[in-house]
Amino acid sequence: MPPPEWPATVVLPCGMGDARNLLMALAGDACIVIGGRAGTKSEVHLAWLHKRPLLPLVGCGGWSDELPANPPDERESSPILPWSSVAEMEENLRRLGLVKQTG
Repeated sequence: MPPPEWPATVVLPCGMGDARNLLMALAGDACIVIGGRAGTKSEVHLAWLHKRPLLPLVGCGGWSDELPANPPDERESSPILPWSSVAEMEENLRRLGLVKQTG
């Protein structure tokens, strides 16, 4: 476990195999996707099936670049809101009602 001053509100231990991917997919209100290999794809698909919004970083290379044009399937289970800057990420989170408008 991390020390008490570690800036985490939730700690997910490793060594849980595929169960960790389900916990990661369902632990948040949305799924931020950066790059992506097999583990990330697994988490994204689980988040999609459980109707979590997907927020892929685009322009960084990897699978997240392709996600907006190629959703996991045809169900439209949740929104896919791409971002390429912190400002775009913040705006997406505001649109989802996950952060408050400042100023």
